[in-house]
Amino acid sequence: MSGEAELGFTALPGVEFKRDDRGCLIVDDTHLDISGRVTNDVVDLRSPLEFIWKGRYDNVINTGGVKVHPESLEEVLSSQLGVEVMVAAVPDTQLGEKIIAIAEDDIEIQDIEKQIDRIYDLHAYEKPRNWFTLERFERNEAGKLDRLATLKKLEL
Repeated sequence: MSGEAELGFTALPGVEFKRDDRGCLIVDDTHLDISGRVTNDVVDLRSPLEFIWKGRYDNVINTGGVKVHPESLEEVLSSQLGVEVMVAAVPDTQLGEKIIAIAEDDIEIQDIEKQIDRIYDLHAYEKPRNWFTLERFERNEAGKLDRLATLKKLEL
């Protein structure tokens, strides 16, 4: 996704970054005596001191053999549409998983689909196959998006 929102991070003194074989972040911190702390955050490592956050390993969607990070796609779709968007996957016989998107608004799905066609930065495999709307996403106590509870509201 060429228009992908990038969350870049730079290490504090004494901190270095690596990646494991999944592409997930490994942190070493000499001040805290931490060595090899493995996370589930998928990153593009720019150097041992800088990375770009792509999303959570647990949320990766494999659609037709292509891995898509929903968090990155959500950022692009939300900024282009002006409403919060959640991206998820549902089983698909041809693709394995297909991307669906949910807008938190009463926006008309036809309006969304017209706007999506104008986002030239999206690859064909990143375009949601189905769109849904919900009045409100489910959130946990910390205010973060509860993906499973939100999907359950759709009753797919």
